[in-house]
Amino acid sequence: MKPNQGLRRLVACAAFALAASAANAETLLFTLTGAATASWQMDSMPTPDFIYDGAGFEVDGISGTFGGTATTANIEFINGTSNGGLRILGTGLVNNGRPYFSSYGPTVYSGSENMPVFSPGTFVMLDQAGTSNYSLTISAVPEPATLALMLGGLGLVGFTASRRRAS
Repeated sequence: MKPNQGLRRLVACAAFALAASAANAETLLFTLTGAATASWQMDSMPTPDFIYDGAGFEVDGISGTFGGTATTANIEFINGTSNGGLRILGTGLVNNGRPYFSSYGPTVYSGSENMPVFSPGTFVMLDQAGTSNYSLTISAVPEPATLALMLGGLGLVGFTASRRRAS
């Protein structure tokens, strides 16, 4: 095998590992910005704890940071036929007797309420009064094994290139 062929194969394998990292990620990071802030991780295909037929679903016991406080919350995802958006509820997350966060906006999931699927994207939300804009960003979280494989491949490419220059 020619020296150039080995390097090409190595580069192709590293590129494949890099391209596969986002596709294999099942954990998603949800980040809410605006007057209310929140951040949590959740599976891209969660099992709902409560299903509101034709209106949305709820996932309970989500750990994250809500309003600067690390705690757990129940999160309702509402579909477009019920004005869309989401609500964040939980002990200690009450805002004048209301949920910590409640919004109108687009449906942020696909599939049914029984089997929802989340995909990365950014969604603009309005508070219940319709006066404040919020942004919900959903992004992929690569698995540690995928990152280790990618970094190992890139390190091997660098090592091979430096050996090649030395000879």
